[in-house]
Amino acid sequence: MDLECPLDTKEAPKLDTDYSKYIIMTGLPVCDEAKSLKFNKLLIKLFQKQKYDFVTEDLIEHSWNIVDGVKKTTG
Repeated sequence: MDLECPLDTKEAPKLDTDYSKYIIMTGLPVCDEAKSLKFNKLLIKLFQKQKYDFVTEDLIEHSWNIVDGVKKTTG
């Protein structure tokens, strides 16, 4: 039985490799979900100060880990 990788089918969505649409930030503080919401507001404020008005809360994503049973950002 041959198995076909679902990503190789013609119906599979194509990966968008245009990273010019993203800002990747590392070295951010590790925080829980509640503090991440406050941190998002701070990031938006800082970006708006630099005239980057397109940054909104729904566009900010964090990577998460479970640390001692608590969901925290990876920084």
